[in-house]
Amino acid sequence: LEFVDMLNAMCFGKLDKASFQAFFSLSRPVVYEDGIRPTQLYPIRSEVDLANQRKLASLPGDGIKYSATDSPGRDSN
Repeated sequence: LEFVDMLNAMCFGKLDKASFQAFFSLSRPVVYEDGIRPTQLYPIRSEVDLANQRKLASLPGDGIKYSATDSPGRDSN
């Protein structure tokens, strides 16, 4: 199977068994040697919010809330 054909089949929700197995065979743990994880993109806002909540919940310690007031036309730097 051509990879592009597999991607097109996935796009239309018509994966056959061979394509599914081919995609599954590509699965592997990813190691980020520099410790920087790539940005994750989500198609809808609710998935973004859920990912952010999960990440915040995994951080150690209590959360801290910072309040700020913005003034148009004024730069404190």
